[in-house]
Amino acid sequence: MAVHSGSLPVASVEVFSRPSPVRIRVNEDTWVFIESPGNPDLLSFAVIDGAGVRKNLPEIGEKVRMQFPNLTPAAFASHLLKRSLEQQLRDNPLYSLSTALLQANDLLRAEITQIVGTFDARQIVQKLGTPFASDPRNVRLVLPTCVVTLARLDLTHARLEFAHLGDTGLFEMFYDGDVVRHTRDQMSLFDLQALASVLTLQQSQQIEHFENAVSSPEGREFIIQSGLRLNYVDDFGNTDPQQGCGAMNGLPEMEDYIETGTVELDVSRTVGFFLLSDGLDLLSPLHEDPVQQQQRYRKTGQLIRQFGLRGLYNEMRRMALSDVHLDTYPRTKLQDDATGIYLEFGRVKG
Repeated sequence: MAVHSGSLPVASVEVFSRPSPVRIRVNEDTWVFIESPGNPDLLSFAVIDGAGVRKNLPEIGEKVRMQFPNLTPAAFASHLLKRSLEQQLRDNPLYSLSTALLQANDLLRAEITQIVGTFDARQIVQKLGTPFASDPRNVRLVLPTCVVTLARLDLTHARLEFAHLGDTGLFEMFYDGDVVRHTRDQMSLFDLQALASVLTLQQSQQIEHFENAVSSPEGREFIIQSGLRLNYVDDFGNTDPQQGCGAMNGLPEMEDYIETGTVELDVSRTVGFFLLSDGLDLLSPLHEDPVQQQQRYRKTGQLIRQFGLRGLYNEMRRMALSDVHLDTYPRTKLQDDATGIYLEFGRVKG
């Protein structure tokens, strides 16, 4: 890593990305890291997580693969966002991060229109048939989709900006071991509701393991319905950030779900920042209280400082393999794609 002239020296940058260890698995995660040629004290970086479609519409999946071989709709969305961000932020490193996401969303909408022949929600859900065709909001279940945390670090002014959609995360780590999450997991409440419904199903039907309940037709329906929270609109077409999760899927409602912020750094306290897709999060129980959550964040920081992102992945992998039936840590699959970026600062003298 080059030595920067800014007041905040960067000691190291680590990038880690691994697909779920499933045979012939496409990594639907990706990442961005840009060091501005014109201003090396500006660093832009992102973690992008492709979101699997809730309902498979062969016309979309097959046409995506025909035009972009080997890509699932989720991987198509995440890689399109990667290319768009790299082009926008290399051309203009001071460009608005939220505007960059909006432009990428416009590009995805244009690509979906070209692939499918339309972006009209009613026409698309008609292809799903009943009962989906009665509500155009069901288009959220089939669109190529990804979520993202995008950040820009100004080393000269010790400042970090971010724009965020979904359940990826931006974390700040301190020398005393504390870890603060600066972005909200916009999907956690709705995931929790869906998983709690599956757990109730498991108990009422006396299904032995959670994995069997969540993969049953009734269990899958709870997970499918949670997809309606992506750039959610109510019966009157109004967005509501308390009821929805931001995602890049071409829908213009995305604009209302972009979370932005600025972090003014105390260089005497901050070790660095890390961005994680949810597949690199340590597993947690279904009902995690704030104390347990903070303990998990601290453990995450300790693992990263001591062993790097690979060490965090190894621990997450160990936890997953110790719970192959998904009973201790209820979730929809054994393990997801895992991607992270860790940027560590050097100690500031003086």
